[in-house]
Amino acid sequence: MGVSTLTRVARRKEFTTMKTPLFDTGHLNLYQNDFTPSDAAVIGDLTVCTFSGYAAVTLTTYIAPYTDPDGRAVLTTPQCVFASTGPTIVNSAFGWYILDADGDLLAAGRFDQSIPFADVGDAAVLHVEFYSDGRVAVVVV
Repeated sequence: MGVSTLTRVARRKEFTTMKTPLFDTGHLNLYQNDFTPSDAAVIGDLTVCTFSGYAAVTLTTYIAPYTDPDGRAVLTTPQCVFASTGPTIVNSAFGWYILDADGDLLAAGRFDQSIPFADVGDAAVLHVEFYSDGRVAVVVV
């Protein structure tokens, strides 16, 4: 599981102004460079995956919010699927990042181990969890 907190850019935005661009048109992406994001990460630190069949996932649908055992509200996406369509371009995904509708980097995290995309059918199934305390988690299903 890759876990991150919202970046400085995201924290400067009030939740009310961030809600629509993030929750309605944010994009989940995978990056291929061997990088460990920090609070100071910028989009230029990340190299988007380019494996055959790669496309960012637009975050438009959410499962009903719930409260976790620690009392935080949690908003979760349905499964987000990234799949390779062939061996023409091969990458390994080291992590994930989320951009809002303005192209601002909201969150980024590194997977526990890289995910290879080399053959037809290689895939990663993920879902994103947004917590009311600002934590963001991307869970590999």
